[in-house]
Amino acid sequence: MNSVNAVNLIGALTYRTSKALNVIKKGETESEILKNVKGYKYWENMFHKNEIHLWHYPGTQNEILETWGKIQKDQLSAIKRYPAILNYQNIRQERGRKPGMSRIFYQLAIVAPVDSQWTTQQRNDNVFQYVLRPIYDEFIRQIDRSGWFEVGFDGVHHSYTEVFTTGTSYNQVIRMQYGDYLDAIQLTDLRLDVKLNMCIRDAQTIEKESRQVTDALFDILQTYKN
Repeated sequence: MNSVNAVNLIGALTYRTSKALNVIKKGETESEILKNVKGYKYWENMFHKNEIHLWHYPGTQNEILETWGKIQKDQLSAIKRYPAILNYQNIRQERGRKPGMSRIFYQLAIVAPVDSQWTTQQRNDNVFQYVLRPIYDEFIRQIDRSGWFEVGFDGVHHSYTEVFTTGTSYNQVIRMQYGDYLDAIQLTDLRLDVKLNMCIRDAQTIEKESRQVTDALFDILQTYKN
């Protein structure tokens, strides 16, 4: 039996979300998200070999900004930083509510770039409709499908906020300190009930899939630069 790793859980869910979004239905030639997203200005930056890539950034806000800063030094790699799931630290856990269970509280944000001149309606019709909401829907679906969590009849508990940060909301952009013009779906007070100890097979799968997010993105960046 292995102890659960709270950061790797989100990494593995990010990996599964990305894989699910890239599924091509029978009789189709491209995934649903690729087919729908082509009206979005930055869509080509999201894809590699016709597959969406989804980053997972765990850490404090300063750590995330530092990571982005390192990537941004290479102009070719910099445009491939999004979309992403930001996994803000610290991660709080409550233990003792149920024997052998831990309730983990996450603060996440799903982010993608926007044009600073877009109106709220333009951002809604582009980045939210075609990028952020599909990623969110699939991420929640993967929580339920993974089998790693105890999900009640009322679903996955969390607060959902669509954050429109550009246009006239300049002060909000500075306050959020993303460093780019980004819109976001913020998931606050995301509560996931997970076993304190799980079978070795599940623990290894979570670790492997979380690592694959980083490995796959490194390969994409290297290929893109070459």
